[in-house]
Amino acid sequence: MSEEPIRIGRMQIKNRLVKAAIVENLATEDGQVANALIRLYDKAAHGGAGLIITGGAFVQPGGRNVRFQTGAHCNELIPGLARLARAGQVNGTRMVLQISHGGRQCPPHLVDGDVLAPSPVRDQFTKIMPRAMTEDEIKETIEAFGRAAGRAQEAGFDGVEIMAGHGYLVNEFLSRRTNHRRDQL
Repeated sequence: MSEEPIRIGRMQIKNRLVKAAIVENLATEDGQVANALIRLYDKAAHGGAGLIITGGAFVQPGGRNVRFQTGAHCNELIPGLARLARAGQVNGTRMVLQISHGGRQCPPHLVDGDVLAPSPVRDQFTKIMPRAMTEDEIKETIEAFGRAAGRAQEAGFDGVEIMAGHGYLVNEFLSRRTNHRRDQL
């Protein structure tokens, strides 16, 4: 069963072996793809995975939730992202870039102290009290996800996965517990 091909949308995957996204912490301090990250995905592709989903790449500097996280927030990162896409695309393996924003789980020291969320609800895990995003900040973040997806496409990835779980920003907007907004957004 795991060796049978499968289709996800228009993407044909050679088998049903998927390397799911993990937090790698293998990028450089500024979010550039590092050689250790290339080696990790090259190894996964040579191990026979049909689909590889990278760890979350932050779409805005204010959305970085771990120190050595890969970035997808500016065009200068495209060459490194292209190296990453090519590293995993061997023997027909498909590469998908997960894009994310950490929301209220961003450590203040990584986001200049300005931790954003839909509503000011303290995170139970980090104990961080975020600031509610303005409507303009929400619109800019939505656009940042779109631009990050465009960079992934330009870099040669086969698709993107939007991180909408684990209490990060998109998940915060989907939860009544963390989203108390009454505006149109």
